[in-house]
Amino acid sequence: LAPNHPLALLLQPHFEGTLFINSAALRGLVYEGGTVDKVLSGELSESLRLSAESVQGFPFSFNEAIIPKVFAARKVDNAEQLPDYPYRDDALLIWAAIHQWVTDYLALYYTSDDAVVNDTELQAWLAELLSPTGGKLKDIGEVATGETVPAMRTRAYLSDAIAHIIFTASAQHAAVNFPQSTLMAYIPNMPLAGYSPAPTVATGATAQDYLDLLPSLEQAEVLMNMTYPLGSLYYTRLGDYPAGHFTDEKVQLPLETFQRTLEKAGITIDERNSKRSTFYDFLHPDKIPQSINI
Repeated sequence: LAPNHPLALLLQPHFEGTLFINSAALRGLVYEGGTVDKVLSGELSESLRLSAESVQGFPFSFNEAIIPKVFAARKVDNAEQLPDYPYRDDALLIWAAIHQWVTDYLALYYTSDDAVVNDTELQAWLAELLSPTGGKLKDIGEVATGETVPAMRTRAYLSDAIAHIIFTASAQHAAVNFPQSTLMAYIPNMPLAGYSPAPTVATGATAQDYLDLLPSLEQAEVLMNMTYPLGSLYYTRLGDYPAGHFTDEKVQLPLETFQRTLEKAGITIDERNSKRSTFYDFLHPDKIPQSINI
């Protein structure tokens, strides 16, 4: 995509710092003998293999991973059957805001499905994402009846796909990253490995069996030194694009609508937390960065 392509302008802030933090992680965390190798139960080679498989579609491919579809596939989308699920409820609230913003933004530049199909840069971008020498993604794009090559064919699908990318880079990462400084930094709550054989039904379990499963003090310190800093740094906020980033005046109205919707979502989450049995603010708009930058 050319730097001035409307889609490139929309997506660029949502990738700020991502390549840097990934590179820093490889040098500082994910290497033989490094922190990840020390504290996770699986060998480093297994962690890397699972990461590679997830990019290529495990357990959900790109199209299957759109967040409302994930909840439905996992059968946790029914609030009456599962009323206490803050992540689901707040995620869907933020997803709706992002999806409406993306839909309104794209409508400024794509007035029909034909405009999507005929955007050669957009189609080339998709081809690169699918390429075995490019993004290596699976199941992205739309396949028409009688054809085998995916393409961007409709405004509706394009809105879903771009909202999915932005949601993943902002809200989904926030939901996974920031609990590190609270839920994971307290080691008994979420140890990343067991350090003795688990008790069996036949032998029963004692309090000491549980304590024996926990890491040593030295290992606990390694884990805390990893999770607390990673889950404590907030940089940028969803919806706050750099001043002057969008030079097209037509963007201002849908952007202001998006920002107001996020403000209302924050109020809703505050109200929910006043009644919830478990306080959950990891998807509060004030705590969602624009991109994966830490």
